[in-house]
This record gives sequence, structure tokens and C-alpha cells, in this order.
Amino acid sequence: MICSRRAFIVFLGATVWGGIYHDMELFRKDFPPGLNWFKRFRLWMDKGYQGFEKDYKAKEVIRAQKKPKKSKNNPNADLTEEQKEANRNISKERIVVEHAIRGMKRYYILVYPLRTFCESLIERVIGICAGLWNLKINLRCA
Repeated sequence: MICSRRAFIVFLGATVWGGIYHDMELFRKDFPPGLNWFKRFRLWMDKGYQGFEKDYKAKEVIRAQKKPKKSKNNPNADLTEEQKEANRNISKERIVVEHAIRGMKRYYILVYPLRTFCESLIERVIGICAGLWNLKINLRCA
């Protein structure tokens, strides 16, 4: 999902069942590399999009820092206070996407499993819920 700072949903990717697909793999299907899709944008991404900079150009990509792994050489693996503060600030910006997802799920048809195998129906339902959420956002901001 791509959304604006106002939680307006700009793009919804295809719905995929199960957790066998990596976020970046699905992203590459929707936005083939090589074109300047995001050249003018400042992007706030989560950790599921590691490797974005390798395939795409963007004005700026902001991502939270991972906590280092604990090892023999680094027994007290932790982020510094500055890194923790930076991650908190990034989370404050990225929460807008989570609010947009929650806004779509206020329509209970998305909360409970749809008992159909018709993928086009599922895609339509998700699209309608996103459209209703966007209408609510536009009416609130008007």
C-alpha cells in the first residue's frame, strides 16, 4: 500500500494469501525496476523493503535502523539513544500507513475471512473499502 501524509490510499498492490512472498518481491511485480517511479519522492519504508535502493532511485529513502545481532564479539547488542530517537521519529511518520490500514478494516468484511475463492471478488471488496476510506478522508479534509 502506498498512501499520502493524510492517510489517503494512493496505491493498493495485489492481494496475496500466505506469508511466502517477500514484500520487495511483490513490489517489483507492481513497479518494474528501471523506470524512475519514485525519483521525485521522499519515501518512508519499513524493513521489509531492504534492497529498494539497489533497484530504484528516490529523492530520499528513510527506514528505521535494525538492532544489531547479539554475538560473542558484540554481547550487548543494542541501539544507541540517538538511533532509538531516530527510530521513534520515523515511526511517528510511518504510523499514517497503519492508520490507513485500520481505516480500511473498519469495514468488517475485511476483518473476517471471506469464504470465497474468487480472487477478483476479493480484490474488488478491498478496492471498495479503500475507496470508502479515501472518501472519508476527502470529506474530513474538505
